[in-house]
Amino acid sequence: MARGLPSRRRRAFVLLICLIFHALSAIPLPAAAEGLYLRAEFSATLLSGRGLDVKLTIPEAGRLTVTLERGDETPLPLFAMGVSAGSMNLHWDMTAGGEAVPPGAYTMTMALAPKDGSPPVKVREAIEIATLSTPYSDADDGSYWSMSPGEPDDRVIWEIMTQPITIYDDHFIGQSAHVYLKANPDGTGANVAQIHGLTQGLHVVGEVNEHGYALVEAFSNYDPEYLPRDADPLTDAYGLKRGYVKAANLRTVEVDRHIGLLVDILTQRLYVFVDGARVTELTISTGLGTVSKPYRETAAGEFITGSRKSAFWDEDTYAEMGLRYNGGSLIHQVPSLVVDGVRKFAAYEKDLGKKASGNCVRVPRALNPDGYNMLWLWQNLLEGVHYKVLIWNDIERVDTPRVKFPDPIT
Repeated sequence: MARGLPSRRRRAFVLLICLIFHALSAIPLPAAAEGLYLRAEFSATLLSGRGLDVKLTIPEAGRLTVTLERGDETPLPLFAMGVSAGSMNLHWDMTAGGEAVPPGAYTMTMALAPKDGSPPVKVREAIEIATLSTPYSDADDGSYWSMSPGEPDDRVIWEIMTQPITIYDDHFIGQSAHVYLKANPDGTGANVAQIHGLTQGLHVVGEVNEHGYALVEAFSNYDPEYLPRDADPLTDAYGLKRGYVKAANLRTVEVDRHIGLLVDILTQRLYVFVDGARVTELTISTGLGTVSKPYRETAAGEFITGSRKSAFWDEDTYAEMGLRYNGGSLIHQVPSLVVDGVRKFAAYEKDLGKKASGNCVRVPRALNPDGYNMLWLWQNLLEGVHYKVLIWNDIERVDTPRVKFPDPIT
Protein backbone atom coordinates (compact mmCIF):
# COMPACT_ATOMS: atom_id res chain seq x y z
CA MET A 1 0.00 0.00 0.00
CA ALA A 2 1.14 3.54 -0.70
CA ARG A 3 2.51 5.75 2.06
CA GLY A 4 2.90 9.49 2.35
CA LEU A 5 -0.62 10.48 1.32
CA PRO A 6 -1.26 14.20 1.58
CA SER A 7 -3.52 15.42 4.35
CA ARG A 8 -6.94 16.53 3.28
CA ARG A 9 -10.31 17.53 4.68
CA ARG A 10 -13.12 15.24 3.68
CA ARG A 11 -16.73 15.87 2.85
CA ALA A 12 -19.52 13.92 4.43
CA PHE A 13 -19.35 11.18 1.82
CA VAL A 14 -16.59 9.00 0.54
CA LEU A 15 -16.59 6.75 -2.51
CA LEU A 16 -15.49 3.15 -2.17
CA ILE A 17 -14.65 0.95 -5.13
CA CYS A 18 -15.72 -2.47 -3.93
CA LEU A 19 -14.29 -4.67 -6.68
CA ILE A 20 -10.62 -4.28 -5.89
CA PHE A 21 -8.30 -2.70 -3.35
CA HIS A 22 -5.54 -1.78 -5.81
CA ALA A 23 -5.16 1.59 -7.46
CA LEU A 24 -6.38 0.68 -10.94
CA SER A 25 -9.31 -1.34 -12.17
CA ALA A 26 -9.87 -2.18 -15.82
CA ILE A 27 -12.92 -4.22 -16.82
CA PRO A 28 -13.35 -4.59 -20.57
CA LEU A 29 -16.71 -6.02 -21.63
CA PRO A 30 -17.13 -7.35 -25.19
CA ALA A 31 -19.54 -5.54 -27.48
CA ALA A 32 -21.75 -7.06 -30.14
CA ALA A 33 -19.15 -6.25 -32.73
CA GLU A 34 -16.16 -8.56 -32.23
CA GLY A 35 -13.07 -6.86 -30.82
CA LEU A 36 -14.88 -3.64 -29.85
CA TYR A 37 -14.90 -2.68 -26.17
CA LEU A 38 -14.98 0.27 -23.81
CA ARG A 39 -12.21 0.35 -21.19
CA ALA A 40 -12.58 2.16 -17.85
CA GLU A 41 -9.81 2.72 -15.33
CA PHE A 42 -10.66 4.06 -11.91
CA SER A 43 -7.71 6.23 -10.95
CA ALA A 44 -7.97 5.47 -7.22
CA THR A 45 -9.66 3.05 -4.91
CA LEU A 46 -10.91 5.94 -2.84
CA LEU A 47 -10.87 9.67 -3.44
CA SER A 48 -12.31 11.23 -0.31
CA GLY A 49 -13.89 14.61 -0.82
CA ARG A 50 -12.65 14.94 -4.39
CA GLY A 51 -15.08 12.67 -6.17
CA LEU A 52 -14.17 9.91 -8.59
CA ASP A 53 -11.82 10.17 -11.55
CA VAL A 54 -12.29 7.69 -14.37
CA LYS A 55 -9.97 7.21 -17.34
CA LEU A 56 -11.85 5.94 -20.39
CA THR A 57 -10.50 4.43 -23.59
CA ILE A 58 -13.07 5.09 -26.33
CA PRO A 59 -12.87 2.59 -29.23
CA GLU A 60 -14.73 4.78 -31.71
CA ALA A 61 -16.79 7.96 -31.88
CA GLY A 62 -20.27 7.89 -30.43
CA ARG A 63 -22.38 9.04 -27.50
CA LEU A 64 -21.33 8.26 -23.96
CA THR A 65 -23.82 8.05 -21.10
CA VAL A 66 -23.02 7.39 -17.45
CA THR A 67 -25.73 6.42 -14.98
CA LEU A 68 -25.92 5.36 -11.36
CA GLU A 69 -28.33 2.59 -10.38
CA ARG A 70 -29.52 1.20 -7.05
CA GLY A 71 -31.84 -1.79 -7.00
CA ASP A 72 -35.09 -1.16 -8.85
CA GLU A 73 -34.86 2.61 -8.53
CA THR A 74 -34.81 4.81 -11.62
CA PRO A 75 -31.18 5.24 -12.80
CA LEU A 76 -29.63 8.60 -11.99
CA PRO A 77 -28.13 10.26 -15.07
CA LEU A 78 -24.63 11.58 -14.46
CA PHE A 79 -23.22 12.34 -17.91
CA ALA A 80 -24.38 12.34 -21.55
CA MET A 81 -22.00 13.60 -24.22
CA GLY A 82 -20.62 13.03 -27.65
CA VAL A 83 -17.11 11.54 -27.64
CA SER A 84 -14.35 10.82 -30.12
CA ALA A 85 -12.14 7.74 -30.31
CA GLY A 86 -9.18 7.84 -27.93
CA SER A 87 -8.55 8.43 -24.23
CA MET A 88 -10.45 10.80 -21.99
CA ASN A 89 -10.69 11.59 -18.29
CA LEU A 90 -14.03 11.88 -16.53
CA HIS A 91 -14.48 13.43 -13.10
CA TRP A 92 -17.60 12.82 -11.02
CA ASP A 93 -18.21 15.00 -7.97
CA MET A 94 -20.64 12.53 -6.34
CA THR A 95 -23.72 14.57 -7.24
CA ALA A 96 -26.64 13.97 -9.58
CA GLY A 97 -28.82 16.82 -10.81
CA GLY A 98 -26.93 19.19 -8.54
CA GLU A 99 -27.73 17.18 -5.40
CA ALA A 100 -25.38 14.99 -3.36
CA VAL A 101 -26.05 11.31 -4.01
CA PRO A 102 -27.24 9.65 -0.78
CA PRO A 103 -25.13 6.92 0.84
CA GLY A 104 -25.66 3.36 -0.36
CA ALA A 105 -24.53 0.62 -2.72
CA TYR A 106 -24.78 1.45 -6.42
CA THR A 107 -23.80 0.25 -9.86
CA MET A 108 -22.19 2.79 -12.15
CA THR A 109 -22.85 2.04 -15.83
CA MET A 110 -20.85 3.64 -18.63
CA ALA A 111 -22.38 3.01 -22.05
CA LEU A 112 -21.03 4.00 -25.46
CA ALA A 113 -23.47 4.08 -28.40
CA PRO A 114 -21.33 4.01 -31.60
CA LYS A 115 -22.28 6.32 -34.44
CA ASP A 116 -22.79 3.38 -36.80
CA GLY A 117 -25.82 2.23 -34.79
CA SER A 118 -24.28 -0.97 -33.45
CA PRO A 119 -25.36 -2.08 -29.93
CA PRO A 120 -23.99 -0.01 -27.02
CA VAL A 121 -20.78 -1.09 -25.32
CA LYS A 122 -21.04 -1.05 -21.52
CA VAL A 123 -18.82 -1.14 -18.45
CA ARG A 124 -20.31 -1.61 -14.98
CA GLU A 125 -18.65 -1.01 -11.60
CA ALA A 126 -20.06 -1.74 -8.16
CA ILE A 127 -19.45 1.22 -5.87
CA GLU A 128 -20.53 2.29 -2.42
CA ILE A 129 -21.05 5.79 -1.13
CA ALA A 130 -20.59 5.76 2.62
CA THR A 131 -21.07 8.38 5.33
CA LEU A 132 -17.99 9.54 7.21
CA SER A 133 -18.06 10.49 10.87
CA THR A 134 -16.81 13.91 11.89
CA PRO A 135 -13.09 14.10 12.80
CA TYR A 136 -12.34 14.58 16.47
CA SER A 137 -10.46 17.86 16.02
CA ASP A 138 -10.83 20.83 13.71
CA ALA A 139 -7.16 20.48 12.76
CA ASP A 140 -6.26 19.74 9.15
CA ASP A 141 -2.84 18.19 9.52
CA GLY A 142 -3.24 14.58 8.39
CA SER A 143 -2.96 13.30 11.96
CA TYR A 144 -5.09 10.96 14.06
CA TRP A 145 -6.94 13.98 15.33
CA SER A 146 -8.07 15.11 11.87
CA MET A 147 -8.97 11.59 10.71
CA SER A 148 -12.61 10.54 10.63
CA PRO A 149 -13.30 7.68 13.07
CA GLY A 150 -14.29 4.76 10.90
CA GLU A 151 -11.97 5.95 8.10
CA PRO A 152 -12.29 3.25 5.40
CA ASP A 153 -9.04 3.93 3.53
CA ASP A 154 -6.30 1.74 5.00
CA ARG A 155 -3.64 3.88 3.34
CA VAL A 156 -4.77 6.88 5.41
CA ILE A 157 -4.79 4.76 8.59
CA TRP A 158 -1.33 3.33 7.93
CA GLU A 159 0.11 6.76 7.24
CA ILE A 160 -1.11 7.86 10.68
CA MET A 161 0.02 4.62 12.34
CA THR A 162 3.60 5.28 11.25
CA GLN A 163 3.74 8.97 12.14
CA PRO A 164 5.80 9.98 15.19
CA ILE A 165 3.79 10.58 18.36
CA THR A 166 4.10 13.39 20.93
CA ILE A 167 3.99 12.28 24.57
CA TYR A 168 4.51 13.86 28.00
CA ASP A 169 7.87 12.99 29.55
CA ASP A 170 9.42 15.05 32.34
CA HIS A 171 12.11 12.36 32.84
CA PHE A 172 10.65 11.41 36.22
CA ILE A 173 7.11 10.33 35.40
CA GLY A 174 6.09 6.67 35.31
CA GLN A 175 3.79 5.05 32.78
CA SER A 176 0.86 4.99 35.21
CA ALA A 177 1.33 8.48 36.64
CA HIS A 178 -1.30 11.17 36.08
CA VAL A 179 -0.62 14.52 34.44
CA TYR A 180 -3.16 17.34 34.23
CA LEU A 181 -3.74 19.75 31.39
CA LYS A 182 -4.16 23.20 32.92
CA ALA A 183 -6.67 25.89 32.04
CA ASN A 184 -4.35 28.90 31.85
CA PRO A 185 -1.48 29.62 29.45
CA ASP A 186 0.97 29.96 32.35
CA GLY A 187 0.17 26.48 33.69
CA THR A 188 -2.09 27.68 36.49
CA GLY A 189 -5.82 27.35 37.00
CA ALA A 190 -8.12 24.37 37.01
CA ASN A 191 -7.32 20.88 35.82
CA VAL A 192 -9.14 20.39 32.52
CA ALA A 193 -8.06 16.84 31.67
CA GLN A 194 -6.09 13.93 33.05
CA ILE A 195 -3.56 12.18 30.84
CA HIS A 196 -0.86 9.55 31.29
CA GLY A 197 2.79 10.11 30.64
CA LEU A 198 5.06 8.16 28.27
CA THR A 199 2.38 6.29 26.31
CA GLN A 200 -0.57 8.63 25.65
CA GLY A 201 -0.40 10.80 22.56
CA LEU A 202 -0.93 14.57 22.73
CA HIS A 203 -1.87 16.79 19.82
CA VAL A 204 0.03 20.07 19.92
CA VAL A 205 -2.25 22.83 18.63
CA GLY A 206 -0.40 25.97 19.73
CA GLU A 207 3.09 27.43 19.68
CA VAL A 208 5.19 27.64 22.82
CA ASN A 209 4.10 30.79 24.63
CA GLU A 210 6.07 33.31 26.68
CA HIS A 211 5.55 31.19 29.80
CA GLY A 212 7.10 28.11 28.21
CA TYR A 213 3.77 26.29 27.89
CA ALA A 214 2.06 24.82 24.84
CA LEU A 215 -1.63 24.26 24.13
CA VAL A 216 -2.37 20.58 23.50
CA GLU A 217 -5.45 18.41 23.14
CA ALA A 218 -6.13 14.81 24.05
CA PHE A 219 -8.92 12.53 25.17
CA SER A 220 -9.02 12.68 28.93
CA ASN A 221 -8.95 9.67 31.16
CA TYR A 222 -11.55 9.53 33.92
CA ASP A 223 -10.70 11.59 36.96
CA PRO A 224 -13.26 13.26 39.28
CA GLU A 225 -10.69 15.96 40.13
CA TYR A 226 -11.61 18.09 37.10
CA LEU A 227 -15.23 17.16 36.42
CA PRO A 228 -17.91 19.76 37.23
CA ARG A 229 -20.61 18.53 39.59
CA ASP A 230 -23.23 18.49 36.83
CA ALA A 231 -21.02 16.77 34.25
CA ASP A 232 -22.01 13.50 32.65
CA PRO A 233 -19.45 11.01 34.00
CA LEU A 234 -19.36 8.98 30.77
CA THR A 235 -19.37 11.61 28.03
CA ASP A 236 -17.65 14.55 29.71
CA ALA A 237 -15.04 12.45 31.48
CA TYR A 238 -13.62 11.02 28.28
CA GLY A 239 -14.12 13.98 25.96
CA LEU A 240 -11.52 15.70 23.83
CA LYS A 241 -9.99 18.40 26.03
CA ARG A 242 -7.58 21.27 25.46
CA GLY A 243 -5.18 22.60 28.02
CA TYR A 244 -1.63 23.71 28.68
CA VAL A 245 1.47 21.71 29.56
CA LYS A 246 5.10 22.72 29.95
CA ALA A 247 6.55 22.53 26.44
CA ALA A 248 9.92 21.27 27.69
CA ASN A 249 8.18 18.08 28.83
CA LEU A 250 6.82 17.22 25.39
CA ARG A 251 8.79 14.57 23.54
CA THR A 252 8.41 13.21 20.02
CA VAL A 253 8.79 9.44 19.72
CA GLU A 254 9.34 7.45 16.53
CA VAL A 255 7.16 4.37 16.24
CA ASP A 256 7.54 0.97 14.62
CA ARG A 257 6.84 0.98 10.88
CA HIS A 258 6.11 -2.74 10.60
CA ILE A 259 3.11 -3.39 12.88
CA GLY A 260 0.32 -1.13 14.10
CA LEU A 261 -2.97 -1.70 15.95
CA LEU A 262 -6.39 -0.09 15.56
CA VAL A 263 -9.13 -0.57 18.18
CA ASP A 264 -12.68 0.36 17.18
CA ILE A 265 -14.96 0.58 20.19
CA LEU A 266 -18.02 0.77 17.93
CA THR A 267 -17.36 -2.59 16.25
CA GLN A 268 -15.53 -4.13 19.23
CA ARG A 269 -12.70 -5.14 16.93
CA LEU A 270 -8.93 -4.86 17.04
CA TYR A 271 -7.45 -4.56 13.55
CA VAL A 272 -3.86 -5.65 12.97
CA PHE A 273 -1.84 -3.83 10.31
CA VAL A 274 1.40 -5.26 8.98
CA ASP A 275 3.50 -3.28 6.48
CA GLY A 276 0.49 -1.19 5.51
CA ALA A 277 -1.98 -4.05 5.05
CA ARG A 278 -4.91 -4.77 7.35
CA VAL A 279 -4.17 -8.46 7.84
CA THR A 280 -6.91 -9.44 10.28
CA GLU A 281 -9.47 -8.41 12.85
CA LEU A 282 -9.82 -9.77 16.39
CA THR A 283 -13.11 -9.72 18.27
CA ILE A 284 -12.49 -7.94 21.55
CA SER A 285 -14.08 -6.51 24.68
CA THR A 286 -13.32 -2.92 25.65
CA GLY A 287 -14.34 -1.18 28.86
CA LEU A 288 -17.92 -1.07 30.08
CA GLY A 289 -18.35 2.24 31.87
CA THR A 290 -21.48 2.86 33.92
CA VAL A 291 -22.81 5.84 35.86
CA SER A 292 -21.60 4.26 39.10
CA LYS A 293 -18.30 3.06 37.59
CA PRO A 294 -17.40 5.49 34.79
CA TYR A 295 -13.69 4.75 35.23
CA ARG A 296 -14.23 1.39 33.52
CA GLU A 297 -14.69 2.96 30.06
CA THR A 298 -11.89 2.66 27.47
CA ALA A 299 -10.51 6.04 26.42
CA ALA A 300 -10.04 6.96 22.78
CA GLY A 301 -6.87 8.47 21.38
CA GLU A 302 -3.51 7.52 19.95
CA PHE A 303 -0.99 5.70 22.08
CA ILE A 304 2.21 3.69 21.99
CA THR A 305 2.89 0.40 23.71
CA GLY A 306 4.94 0.54 26.87
CA SER A 307 5.85 -2.06 29.46
CA ARG A 308 4.60 -5.65 29.53
CA LYS A 309 2.98 -7.82 32.22
CA SER A 310 3.24 -11.53 31.60
CA ALA A 311 0.47 -12.33 34.12
CA PHE A 312 -1.61 -10.45 36.68
CA TRP A 313 -4.69 -10.63 38.89
CA ASP A 314 -7.57 -8.17 38.55
CA GLU A 315 -9.89 -8.67 41.50
CA ASP A 316 -11.08 -12.29 41.07
CA THR A 317 -9.81 -12.77 37.52
CA TYR A 318 -6.45 -13.91 36.21
CA ALA A 319 -5.06 -12.65 32.91
CA GLU A 320 -1.91 -13.06 30.87
CA MET A 321 0.10 -11.28 28.19
CA GLY A 322 -0.59 -7.65 29.03
CA LEU A 323 0.74 -4.89 26.76
CA ARG A 324 0.51 -1.51 28.48
CA TYR A 325 -0.63 1.37 26.28
CA ASN A 326 -2.36 4.00 28.48
CA GLY A 327 -1.47 4.20 32.14
CA GLY A 328 -3.01 1.16 33.78
CA SER A 329 -4.86 0.10 30.63
CA LEU A 330 -3.57 -3.01 28.91
CA ILE A 331 -4.19 -5.04 25.79
CA HIS A 332 -4.29 -8.56 27.19
CA GLN A 333 -5.64 -12.05 26.69
CA VAL A 334 -9.24 -12.63 27.74
CA PRO A 335 -9.12 -13.38 31.48
CA SER A 336 -10.32 -16.40 33.36
CA LEU A 337 -11.82 -17.32 36.67
CA VAL A 338 -9.71 -19.70 38.72
CA VAL A 339 -11.82 -22.35 40.48
CA ASP A 340 -10.01 -25.00 42.53
CA GLY A 341 -6.87 -24.27 40.55
CA VAL A 342 -8.62 -24.65 37.18
CA ARG A 343 -8.85 -21.68 34.80
CA LYS A 344 -12.32 -21.15 33.35
CA PHE A 345 -12.55 -18.76 30.37
CA ALA A 346 -16.16 -19.26 29.27
CA ALA A 347 -17.65 -16.47 31.40
CA TYR A 348 -15.43 -13.88 29.69
CA GLU A 349 -15.09 -15.36 26.23
CA LYS A 350 -18.86 -15.11 25.73
CA ASP A 351 -18.57 -11.33 26.14
CA LEU A 352 -16.14 -10.89 23.25
CA GLY A 353 -17.75 -8.57 20.73
CA LYS A 354 -19.26 -6.26 23.34
CA LYS A 355 -18.14 -3.93 26.09
CA ALA A 356 -17.31 -5.89 29.21
CA SER A 357 -13.88 -5.07 30.64
CA GLY A 358 -12.70 -2.71 33.34
CA ASN A 359 -11.14 -0.41 30.64
CA CYS A 360 -8.54 -2.79 29.21
CA VAL A 361 -8.80 -4.37 25.77
CA ARG A 362 -9.46 -8.11 26.03
CA VAL A 363 -8.22 -10.18 23.10
CA PRO A 364 -9.14 -13.81 22.28
CA ARG A 365 -6.88 -16.70 23.22
CA ALA A 366 -8.37 -18.83 20.42
CA LEU A 367 -6.99 -18.43 16.92
CA ASN A 368 -9.30 -16.59 14.57
CA PRO A 369 -9.79 -17.93 10.99
CA ASP A 370 -6.75 -15.90 9.89
CA GLY A 371 -4.53 -17.53 12.52
CA TYR A 372 -4.22 -14.57 14.92
CA ASN A 373 -4.85 -14.26 18.65
CA MET A 374 -3.35 -12.58 21.71
CA LEU A 375 -0.39 -14.93 21.66
CA TRP A 376 0.47 -13.67 18.16
CA LEU A 377 0.46 -10.09 19.44
CA TRP A 378 2.55 -11.04 22.48
CA GLN A 379 5.16 -12.78 20.36
CA ASN A 380 5.34 -10.23 17.54
CA LEU A 381 5.07 -6.92 19.40
CA LEU A 382 8.53 -6.88 20.89
CA GLU A 383 9.47 -5.50 24.28
CA GLY A 384 11.16 -2.12 24.08
CA VAL A 385 9.66 -1.28 20.69
CA HIS A 386 6.99 1.41 20.46
CA TYR A 387 3.99 0.28 18.41
CA LYS A 388 1.23 2.75 17.58
CA VAL A 389 -2.23 1.96 18.99
CA LEU A 390 -5.12 3.99 17.57
CA ILE A 391 -8.49 3.87 19.36
CA TRP A 392 -11.75 5.17 17.90
CA ASN A 393 -14.65 5.67 20.28
CA ASP A 394 -18.33 5.03 19.56
CA ILE A 395 -19.71 8.49 20.34
CA GLU A 396 -21.60 10.34 17.57
CA ARG A 397 -20.50 7.86 14.93
CA VAL A 398 -22.51 7.93 11.71
CA ASP A 399 -20.34 5.62 9.63
CA THR A 400 -21.38 2.01 9.13
CA PRO A 401 -18.27 -0.15 9.39
CA ARG A 402 -18.37 -3.83 8.47
CA VAL A 403 -16.83 -6.72 10.37
CA LYS A 404 -15.13 -9.71 8.85
CA PHE A 405 -15.92 -12.33 11.49
CA PRO A 406 -19.16 -12.65 13.49
CA ASP A 407 -19.35 -12.24 17.24
CA PRO A 408 -19.22 -15.41 19.38
CA ILE A 409 -22.53 -17.18 19.86
CA THR A 410 -23.68 -16.65 23.45
